[in-house]
Amino acid sequence: MVLILLAVGAIVLIPMLASPKPVEDPFAQPDFTDENTTAPSDPSTGTPSPSPEPSTGTGTGSKADLLVGDCIADVEALRAGTAGGPIDCETPHQGQVYANEPITDTSYPGESVITERAKELCSTEASSALDSSVMNGEYSPYFVGPSEQTWSMPGEKQIVCLIVRVDGGDITGSKIKTQ
Repeated sequence: MVLILLAVGAIVLIPMLASPKPVEDPFAQPDFTDENTTAPSDPSTGTPSPSPEPSTGTGTGSKADLLVGDCIADVEALRAGTAGGPIDCETPHQGQVYANEPITDTSYPGESVITERAKELCSTEASSALDSSVMNGEYSPYFVGPSEQTWSMPGEKQIVCLIVRVDGGDITGSKIKTQ
């Protein structure tokens, strides 16, 4: 009898452990700086290697130059205003743009205002841009906006909505709906 209960318990418990964990906050920002990422670096100095050559867009890496569908090799570099521009989506990358919007304020509105605008934009656009099968616990919406430090940089007054892996790892291929 005990063996039967243990067997039944294992049958019920194992699928629960194997299923993807639901995302409690779809805008919780994954950590792209930990060892989960595969960004190459120079082993002697630990300095990140240059981003791959851009295949679309202008290659400047500013948020304003990004188009829906562009894939980004390094999300933290995009956040810092130092991204090398979009790359081919078949190359491993950390995020793909599914929406973007300029910020028209003349002075920096503050992190909380940008965060609220980004959540509204990215939530609204996610349903039309992202296939529902992508939102399975492995991927999540993510946003990048200007910080007080990047506000004065050309092309940085922009909210960019990205689809990223929850664990901060790389993606291969496009994850947005085809137009």
